[in-house]
Amino acid sequence: DAVKVHGLTDAFLADKPKFAQLADEILAFLADAELIIHNAGFDVGFLDAELKRIGRPPLRSHVAQVTDSLLMARDRFPGKANSLDALCK
Repeated sequence: DAVKVHGLTDAFLADKPKFAQLADEILAFLADAELIIHNAGFDVGFLDAELKRIGRPPLRSHVAQVTDSLLMARDRFPGKANSLDALCK
């Protein structure tokens, strides 16, 4: 069912680099940036798990700030649909 959501198959991913191989490059790119992420807790949780797996501190220690646009949308439009598609409409 996950493939229905993101379209990424095991075969497609088989020859792609692992997070650990790209972590330094990713962290250098993100250094001191403000990240704006819709439903940040979900994505940051995955990134933190990968960083922990390679012995690195959590994402928030590498960036200036993480702003969650889902929390902003819930505050601005209480009781309304807050998916990215709904917000675009």
